[in-house]
Amino acid sequence: MNNVFLRFMRVMGRCRCQSKVFMSLVAGVILCALLCGCGREAAVRRVAQGYLDAVSNYKISEAKPYVTPEMCEHTLYMDSILVSLMTDSAISAAIPAKVVIEKVVFDNDTVATVHFHKTSPNSDDHATLPMLCRDGKWWVHQIVNFPPILEALVKGTQGGQDAHTNDTVQCR
Repeated sequence: MNNVFLRFMRVMGRCRCQSKVFMSLVAGVILCALLCGCGREAAVRRVAQGYLDAVSNYKISEAKPYVTPEMCEHTLYMDSILVSLMTDSAISAAIPAKVVIEKVVFDNDTVATVHFHKTSPNSDDHATLPMLCRDGKWWVHQIVNFPPILEALVKGTQGGQDAHTNDTVQCR
């Protein structure tokens, strides 16, 4: 990196004034591109952490801002119903949960996979979470296919309730 900078400075020294302005603009664009690349991983980590902290501690309504609309309409909606059917003692036995993001792998510019470790009083798991970038914003996008019998069981309900706030999770 240092060698590249020295070469750039030598080229700048040999250039005319107009070329120096152009080269300075090029350097600025390259620097911005490098900084934006670093921000991408931070954005993915921030969204994933928010989602995982909420869901791992059964605060389903708090997970809504982090997910794609499709995921909210299907997976988050079903999760909220399932949590509302759980007993308080079952939820209390599973919290607090702590989630640590181990690494982020970018498949391409719009798809990433977050590898994380979740610990709680009754579990110690390593798992992954798919992420999707739309319009420059990162979202959790994990569509879970629930068994048909479970979907039939909750069909017609108006949304489940968050275990902590009793807020109904509505996506529309």
